[in-house]
Amino acid sequence: MEYKCDRCFSAFIIDQKSIHNKQHYIEPHGCFGGDYYADQYYYTSCKCGRAIKVNESDIKDKLS
Repeated sequence: MEYKCDRCFSAFIIDQKSIHNKQHYIEPHGCFGGDYYADQYYYTSCKCGRAIKVNESDIKDKLS
């Protein structure tokens, strides 16, 4: 899938190795809840430094 940067307008095809997983921490609550990280979204970086959100359907293997 081809992505386009909205800052520098360069188009590129994502490399599976360059995809990062943004996660957020779920704090402990109650007796057994929380204390883990949950997936928020996947992103890659453009040459200009802009973070580009990647659709989950475009990822071949789920990243951890």
